Amino acid sequence: MLRFVWRATHAGAPDNDDYARAADRLLLRTDSGETELQVFPKPDAEPPPATPALTKAVQDFVAARGTGRVVIMVHGYSWGQADFERAEFDEDPYRTLFALPEALPEPYRVMSWVPMVGADNAVGFAWTSDPGLWDYARACWSNPYEYAVQDLAPLAARALAVIVATFAAMGVQVDVLAHSLGTRVAVQALTLLAGMAGGAVAVRRAVMMGGAEYSLEALAAARRVKTDTYNLVIRGDRVLKWGAAQLGGSHRPANTMLSRVIGYDGVRRLPNWIDFQLDHRDEDNAEIFRSWFDRLGGYRLSGAPAAGRGVHWAYYLNLGNRELIADLLAKPAFTADWLRQAGAPDGVGRFRYDQLNGRPPKPLMTCRSRRSAWAR
Repeated sequence: MLRFVWRATHAGAPDNDDYARAADRLLLRTDSGETELQVFPKPDAEPPPATPALTKAVQDFVAARGTGRVVIMVHGYSWGQADFERAEFDEDPYRTLFALPEALPEPYRVMSWVPMVGADNAVGFAWTSDPGLWDYARACWSNPYEYAVQDLAPLAARALAVIVATFAAMGVQVDVLAHSLGTRVAVQALTLLAGMAGGAVAVRRAVMMGGAEYSLEALAAARRVKTDTYNLVIRGDRVLKWGAAQLGGSHRPANTMLSRVIGYDGVRRLPNWIDFQLDHRDEDNAEIFRSWFDRLGGYRLSGAPAAGRGVHWAYYLNLGNRELIADLLAKPAFTADWLRQAGAPDGVGRFRYDQLNGRPPKPLMTCRSRRSAWAR
Protein backbone atom coordinates (compact mmCIF):
# COMPACT_ATOMS: atom_id res chain seq x y z
CA MET A 1 0.00 0.00 0.00
CA LEU A 2 1.07 3.54 -0.74
CA ARG A 3 0.66 5.44 2.53
CA PHE A 4 0.28 9.21 2.45
CA VAL A 5 0.06 11.43 5.53
CA TRP A 6 -1.08 15.04 5.33
CA ARG A 7 0.01 16.89 8.43
CA ALA A 8 -1.48 20.29 9.21
CA THR A 9 0.39 23.21 10.68
CA HIS A 10 -1.94 25.05 13.05
CA ALA A 11 -1.48 28.78 12.52
CA GLY A 12 -4.75 30.48 13.41
CA ALA A 13 -7.19 32.12 11.02
CA PRO A 14 -6.12 33.18 7.50
CA ASP A 15 -5.75 36.82 8.56
CA ASN A 16 -3.18 35.84 11.20
CA ASP A 17 0.41 36.86 10.38
CA ASP A 18 1.62 33.35 11.24
CA TYR A 19 -0.82 31.86 8.72
CA ALA A 20 0.76 33.80 5.88
CA ARG A 21 4.11 32.13 6.59
CA ALA A 22 2.84 28.65 7.44
CA ALA A 23 2.72 25.51 5.29
CA ASP A 24 1.17 22.08 5.62
CA ARG A 25 3.13 18.98 4.65
CA LEU A 26 2.49 15.82 2.66
CA LEU A 27 4.54 12.87 3.85
CA LEU A 28 5.17 9.32 2.72
CA ARG A 29 4.81 6.72 5.46
CA THR A 30 7.02 3.61 5.19
CA ASP A 31 8.02 0.94 7.66
CA SER A 32 11.18 2.91 8.41
CA GLY A 33 9.47 6.25 9.08
CA GLU A 34 8.11 9.25 7.21
CA THR A 35 9.62 11.26 4.36
CA GLU A 36 8.47 14.69 3.24
CA LEU A 37 7.12 14.75 -0.31
CA GLN A 38 5.70 18.24 -0.69
CA VAL A 39 4.86 21.38 1.26
CA PHE A 40 1.65 23.35 0.73
CA PRO A 41 1.84 27.02 1.75
CA LYS A 42 -1.42 27.84 3.51
CA PRO A 43 -2.20 31.10 1.66
CA ASP A 44 -2.05 29.39 -1.77
CA ALA A 45 -5.61 28.60 -2.83
CA GLU A 46 -4.79 26.47 -5.89
CA PRO A 47 -3.05 23.08 -5.85
CA PRO A 48 0.59 23.36 -6.97
CA PRO A 49 2.24 20.97 -9.43
CA ALA A 50 3.50 17.74 -7.91
CA THR A 51 7.09 17.80 -6.74
CA PRO A 52 9.65 15.34 -8.15
CA ALA A 53 9.55 13.52 -4.79
CA LEU A 54 5.77 12.97 -4.96
CA THR A 55 5.93 12.01 -8.62
CA LYS A 56 8.65 9.44 -7.91
CA ALA A 57 6.70 7.94 -5.00
CA VAL A 58 3.70 7.43 -7.26
CA GLN A 59 5.81 6.13 -10.16
CA ASP A 60 7.58 3.62 -7.91
CA PHE A 61 4.27 2.36 -6.53
CA VAL A 62 2.71 1.95 -9.96
CA ALA A 63 5.81 0.22 -11.34
CA ALA A 64 6.05 -2.17 -8.39
CA ARG A 65 2.36 -3.12 -8.45
CA GLY A 66 1.89 -3.16 -12.17
CA THR A 67 -1.68 -2.00 -11.66
CA GLY A 68 -3.46 0.49 -13.84
CA ARG A 69 -5.99 1.28 -11.12
CA VAL A 70 -5.91 2.63 -7.58
CA VAL A 71 -8.51 3.37 -4.91
CA ILE A 72 -7.63 6.23 -2.58
CA MET A 73 -9.10 5.79 0.90
CA VAL A 74 -9.97 8.89 2.96
CA HIS A 75 -10.95 8.56 6.64
CA GLY A 76 -13.16 10.91 8.62
CA TYR A 77 -13.04 13.03 11.75
CA SER A 78 -11.22 12.02 14.96
CA TRP A 79 -8.66 9.93 13.11
CA GLY A 80 -5.20 11.35 12.88
CA GLN A 81 -3.65 13.47 15.57
CA ALA A 82 -0.95 15.92 14.49
CA ASP A 83 1.67 13.20 14.90
CA PHE A 84 0.43 9.86 13.55
CA GLU A 85 3.56 8.07 14.70
CA ARG A 86 2.63 8.83 18.32
CA ALA A 87 -1.11 8.31 17.93
CA GLU A 88 -3.01 5.71 19.90
CA PHE A 89 -3.98 2.51 18.10
CA ASP A 90 -7.51 3.65 17.26
CA GLU A 91 -6.34 7.11 16.13
CA ASP A 92 -4.02 5.81 13.41
CA PRO A 93 -5.87 4.69 10.26
CA TYR A 94 -2.83 2.71 9.10
CA ARG A 95 -3.25 0.45 12.11
CA THR A 96 -7.03 0.10 11.71
CA LEU A 97 -9.08 1.21 8.68
CA PHE A 98 -6.21 1.07 6.19
CA ALA A 99 -4.47 -2.00 7.62
CA LEU A 100 -4.58 -5.48 6.14
CA PRO A 101 -7.18 -7.53 8.06
CA GLU A 102 -4.64 -10.22 8.95
CA ALA A 103 -2.44 -7.59 10.59
CA LEU A 104 -5.21 -6.59 13.02
CA PRO A 105 -6.31 -8.18 16.29
CA GLU A 106 -9.36 -10.38 15.75
CA PRO A 107 -12.02 -7.90 17.01
CA TYR A 108 -10.70 -5.17 14.69
CA ARG A 109 -10.37 -7.11 11.43
CA VAL A 110 -13.86 -6.22 10.24
CA MET A 111 -12.85 -2.51 10.32
CA SER A 112 -10.36 -2.82 7.47
CA TRP A 113 -11.34 -1.19 4.18
CA VAL A 114 -8.65 -3.03 2.24
CA PRO A 115 -10.86 -6.01 1.26
CA MET A 116 -13.32 -3.56 -0.31
CA VAL A 117 -10.70 -1.89 -2.51
CA GLY A 118 -8.19 -4.70 -3.10
CA ALA A 119 -4.74 -4.83 -1.55
CA ASP A 120 -2.95 -4.17 -4.84
CA ASN A 121 -5.04 -1.07 -5.51
CA ALA A 122 -5.04 0.45 -2.03
CA VAL A 123 -3.70 3.96 -1.46
CA GLY A 124 -4.19 5.56 1.95
CA PHE A 125 -4.68 9.26 2.60
CA ALA A 126 -4.37 10.02 6.31
CA TRP A 127 -4.97 13.61 7.31
CA THR A 128 -4.87 15.68 10.49
CA SER A 129 -8.55 15.78 11.38
CA ASP A 130 -8.65 16.00 15.18
CA PRO A 131 -7.26 19.31 16.43
CA GLY A 132 -6.60 20.27 20.01
CA LEU A 133 -8.23 22.97 22.14
CA TRP A 134 -5.63 25.64 21.40
CA ASP A 135 -5.63 24.84 17.68
CA TYR A 136 -9.32 25.53 17.04
CA ALA A 137 -9.52 28.41 19.52
CA ARG A 138 -6.61 30.15 17.83
CA ALA A 139 -8.34 29.69 14.48
CA CYS A 140 -11.38 31.44 16.01
CA TRP A 141 -13.84 28.58 15.68
CA SER A 142 -16.38 27.55 18.32
CA ASN A 143 -15.39 23.87 18.51
CA PRO A 144 -12.74 21.47 17.14
CA TYR A 145 -15.10 19.84 14.65
CA GLU A 146 -15.93 23.20 13.08
CA TYR A 147 -12.22 23.86 12.63
CA ALA A 148 -11.75 20.48 10.96
CA VAL A 149 -14.72 21.10 8.63
CA GLN A 150 -14.03 24.68 7.65
CA ASP A 151 -10.21 24.80 7.60
CA LEU A 152 -8.51 21.42 7.77
CA ALA A 153 -10.60 19.43 5.29
CA PRO A 154 -10.38 22.00 2.45
CA LEU A 155 -6.64 22.39 3.03
CA ALA A 156 -6.14 18.62 2.99
CA ALA A 157 -8.12 18.51 -0.25
CA ARG A 158 -5.33 20.40 -2.04
CA ALA A 159 -2.89 17.59 -1.30
CA LEU A 160 -5.43 14.94 -2.30
CA ALA A 161 -6.10 16.73 -5.60
CA VAL A 162 -2.37 16.80 -6.40
CA ILE A 163 -2.08 13.07 -5.62
CA VAL A 164 -5.05 12.25 -7.87
CA ALA A 165 -3.68 14.42 -10.68
CA THR A 166 -0.30 12.70 -10.41
CA PHE A 167 -1.82 9.25 -10.79
CA ALA A 168 -4.10 10.40 -13.62
CA ALA A 169 -1.18 11.94 -15.53
CA MET A 170 0.39 8.47 -15.60
CA GLY A 171 -2.74 6.96 -17.10
CA VAL A 172 -3.80 5.28 -13.85
CA GLN A 173 -7.53 4.88 -13.21
CA VAL A 174 -8.39 6.56 -9.89
CA ASP A 175 -11.36 5.77 -7.63
CA VAL A 176 -12.06 7.17 -4.17
CA LEU A 177 -13.60 5.67 -1.03
CA ALA A 178 -14.38 8.14 1.77
CA HIS A 179 -16.24 8.16 5.08
CA SER A 180 -17.80 10.90 7.20
CA LEU A 181 -15.72 14.10 7.13
CA GLY A 182 -13.39 12.42 4.65
CA THR A 183 -16.15 12.95 2.08
CA ARG A 184 -15.63 16.71 2.47
CA VAL A 185 -11.94 16.26 1.69
CA ALA A 186 -12.89 14.17 -1.35
CA VAL A 187 -15.56 16.55 -2.67
CA GLN A 188 -13.36 19.60 -2.16
CA ALA A 189 -10.60 17.78 -4.06
CA LEU A 190 -13.03 17.11 -6.94
CA THR A 191 -13.86 20.81 -7.01
CA LEU A 192 -10.17 21.69 -7.25
CA LEU A 193 -9.59 19.05 -9.92
CA ALA A 194 -12.41 20.53 -12.00
CA GLY A 195 -10.29 23.62 -12.46
CA MET A 196 -7.18 21.70 -13.54
CA ALA A 197 -6.40 20.46 -17.03
CA GLY A 198 -7.94 16.99 -17.37
CA GLY A 199 -9.08 17.09 -13.75
CA ALA A 200 -12.80 16.71 -14.48
CA VAL A 201 -12.19 13.10 -15.56
CA ALA A 202 -9.34 12.30 -13.16
CA VAL A 203 -11.56 10.34 -10.74
CA ARG A 204 -13.65 7.62 -12.36
CA ARG A 205 -15.84 6.63 -9.39
CA ALA A 206 -16.30 7.69 -5.79
CA VAL A 207 -18.17 5.96 -2.98
CA MET A 208 -19.21 8.23 -0.12
CA MET A 209 -20.10 6.55 3.18
CA GLY A 210 -22.03 8.55 5.77
CA GLY A 211 -20.85 11.80 4.26
CA ALA A 212 -20.44 14.92 6.38
CA GLU A 213 -19.83 17.08 3.30
CA TYR A 214 -22.53 19.67 2.70
CA SER A 215 -25.10 18.81 0.04
CA LEU A 216 -24.75 22.17 -1.71
CA GLU A 217 -20.99 21.75 -2.10
CA ALA A 218 -21.45 18.21 -3.38
CA LEU A 219 -24.07 19.34 -5.88
CA ALA A 220 -21.76 22.05 -7.22
CA ALA A 221 -18.83 19.64 -7.51
CA ALA A 222 -20.86 16.88 -9.19
CA ARG A 223 -21.97 19.30 -11.88
CA ARG A 224 -18.35 20.14 -12.74
CA VAL A 225 -16.79 16.67 -12.93
CA LYS A 226 -17.53 13.41 -14.72
CA THR A 227 -17.04 11.23 -11.64
CA ASP A 228 -19.76 8.64 -11.00
CA THR A 229 -20.53 9.09 -7.31
CA TYR A 230 -22.43 6.58 -5.17
CA ASN A 231 -23.57 8.18 -1.93
CA LEU A 232 -24.63 5.86 0.90
CA VAL A 233 -27.22 7.44 3.18
CA ILE A 234 -28.64 6.38 6.56
CA ARG A 235 -31.41 8.63 7.81
CA GLY A 236 -31.03 7.11 11.26
CA ASP A 237 -27.43 8.35 11.52
CA ARG A 238 -27.60 10.68 14.52
CA VAL A 239 -23.94 11.57 14.28
CA LEU A 240 -24.81 13.34 11.04
CA LYS A 241 -28.21 14.65 12.11
CA TRP A 242 -27.09 16.17 15.42
CA GLY A 243 -23.38 16.58 14.76
CA ALA A 244 -22.31 17.27 11.19
CA ALA A 245 -25.43 19.23 10.29
CA GLN A 246 -25.34 21.35 13.47
CA LEU A 247 -21.75 21.77 14.62
CA GLY A 248 -19.78 22.16 11.41
CA GLY A 249 -20.54 25.76 10.53
CA SER A 250 -21.68 28.66 12.69
CA HIS A 251 -22.64 30.52 9.51
CA ARG A 252 -24.87 27.64 8.37
CA PRO A 253 -28.19 27.82 10.27
CA ALA A 254 -29.53 24.43 11.33
CA ASN A 255 -32.41 22.93 9.32
CA THR A 256 -31.68 24.99 6.23
CA MET A 257 -30.30 24.18 2.78
CA LEU A 258 -26.91 25.39 3.98
CA SER A 259 -26.64 22.78 6.74
CA ARG A 260 -27.80 19.68 4.83
CA VAL A 261 -25.14 16.97 4.59
CA ILE A 262 -24.90 14.22 2.01
CA GLY A 263 -24.94 11.22 4.35
CA TYR A 264 -28.23 12.26 5.92
CA ASP A 265 -30.09 14.26 3.26
CA GLY A 266 -28.42 13.13 0.05
CA VAL A 267 -28.04 15.55 -2.85
CA ARG A 268 -30.54 15.20 -5.71
CA ARG A 269 -30.88 13.14 -8.87
CA LEU A 270 -28.01 13.91 -11.22
CA PRO A 271 -26.65 11.89 -14.16
CA ASN A 272 -23.43 11.11 -12.28
CA TRP A 273 -24.65 11.11 -8.66
CA ILE A 274 -26.78 8.39 -7.04
CA ASP A 275 -28.05 8.42 -3.46
CA PHE A 276 -28.66 4.98 -1.98
CA GLN A 277 -30.54 5.07 1.33
CA LEU A 278 -29.62 1.96 3.32
CA ASP A 279 -32.39 2.25 5.92
CA HIS A 280 -35.67 2.72 4.05
CA ARG A 281 -38.51 2.49 6.58
CA ASP A 282 -41.60 2.91 4.42
CA GLU A 283 -42.73 -0.66 3.79
CA ASP A 284 -43.35 -0.25 0.05
CA ASN A 285 -40.10 1.57 -0.62
CA ALA A 286 -38.15 -0.83 1.58
CA GLU A 287 -39.45 -3.85 -0.33
CA ILE A 288 -38.67 -2.29 -3.72
CA PHE A 289 -35.18 -1.42 -2.49
CA ARG A 290 -34.51 -4.89 -1.07
CA SER A 291 -35.86 -6.70 -4.11
CA TRP A 292 -33.87 -4.66 -6.61
CA PHE A 293 -30.55 -5.15 -4.83
CA ASP A 294 -31.33 -8.81 -4.33
CA ARG A 295 -31.76 -9.20 -8.10
CA LEU A 296 -28.66 -7.13 -8.79
CA GLY A 297 -26.33 -9.32 -6.77
CA GLY A 298 -27.95 -10.67 -3.63
CA TYR A 299 -26.82 -7.68 -1.58
CA ARG A 300 -28.26 -7.50 1.93
CA LEU A 301 -27.92 -3.82 2.68
CA SER A 302 -28.45 -2.48 6.16
CA GLY A 303 -28.38 0.72 8.17
CA ALA A 304 -28.29 -1.13 11.48
CA PRO A 305 -25.39 -0.94 13.95
CA ALA A 306 -22.75 -3.65 13.51
CA ALA A 307 -19.59 -5.01 15.14
CA GLY A 308 -20.26 -3.16 18.37
CA ARG A 309 -20.20 0.27 16.70
CA GLY A 310 -23.01 2.76 16.12
CA VAL A 311 -24.99 3.49 12.98
CA HIS A 312 -22.41 6.00 11.72
CA TRP A 313 -20.00 3.11 11.07
CA ALA A 314 -22.60 0.69 9.64
CA TYR A 315 -21.79 1.76 6.08
CA TYR A 316 -18.59 -0.29 6.05
CA LEU A 317 -19.16 -2.73 8.92
CA ASN A 318 -22.25 -4.56 7.61
CA LEU A 319 -21.26 -7.40 5.30
CA GLY A 320 -23.85 -6.66 2.62
CA ASN A 321 -22.83 -3.02 2.47
CA ARG A 322 -19.19 -4.01 2.09
CA GLU A 323 -20.01 -6.36 -0.79
CA LEU A 324 -21.89 -3.62 -2.64
CA ILE A 325 -19.13 -1.06 -2.08
CA ALA A 326 -16.52 -3.47 -3.43
CA ASP A 327 -18.57 -4.07 -6.58
CA LEU A 328 -19.42 -0.39 -7.10
CA LEU A 329 -15.70 0.27 -7.18
CA ALA A 330 -14.57 -2.80 -9.13
CA LYS A 331 -17.25 -3.89 -11.60
CA PRO A 332 -16.88 -2.09 -14.96
CA ALA A 333 -20.61 -2.45 -15.70
CA PHE A 334 -21.68 -0.61 -12.55
CA THR A 335 -21.70 2.88 -14.02
CA ALA A 336 -24.22 5.43 -12.80
CA ASP A 337 -25.88 5.41 -16.20
CA TRP A 338 -26.21 1.61 -16.29
CA LEU A 339 -27.55 1.40 -12.75
CA ARG A 340 -30.18 4.03 -13.50
CA GLN A 341 -31.24 2.33 -16.73
CA ALA A 342 -31.52 -0.91 -14.76
CA GLY A 343 -33.98 0.80 -12.43
CA ALA A 344 -31.83 1.51 -9.40
CA PRO A 345 -34.09 2.73 -6.55
CA ASP A 346 -32.11 5.87 -5.79
CA GLY A 347 -33.11 8.84 -3.70
CA VAL A 348 -33.70 9.64 -0.04
CA GLY A 349 -36.98 9.24 1.79
CA ARG A 350 -37.31 12.82 2.98
CA PHE A 351 -39.67 15.72 2.34
CA ARG A 352 -38.77 17.56 -0.87
CA TYR A 353 -35.68 15.43 -1.46
CA ASP A 354 -34.92 16.87 -4.90
CA GLN A 355 -35.33 20.50 -3.88
CA LEU A 356 -31.70 21.46 -3.32
CA ASN A 357 -30.84 24.87 -4.65
CA GLY A 358 -28.55 27.77 -3.92
CA ARG A 359 -24.86 28.42 -3.65
CA PRO A 360 -22.52 27.35 -0.86
CA PRO A 361 -21.68 30.23 1.49
CA LYS A 362 -18.33 31.88 1.12
CA PRO A 363 -15.72 30.73 3.66
CA LEU A 364 -15.08 32.97 6.64
CA MET A 365 -11.48 34.10 6.28
CA THR A 366 -11.01 36.44 9.25
CA CYS A 367 -11.01 35.87 12.97
CA ARG A 368 -13.56 38.61 13.43
CA SER A 369 -16.06 37.13 10.96
CA ARG A 370 -15.73 33.70 12.57
CA ARG A 371 -16.31 34.95 16.07
CA SER A 372 -19.27 37.04 14.92
CA ALA A 373 -20.83 33.96 13.31
CA TRP A 374 -20.67 31.69 16.33
CA ALA A 375 -21.57 34.45 18.77
CA ARG A 376 -24.96 34.95 17.08
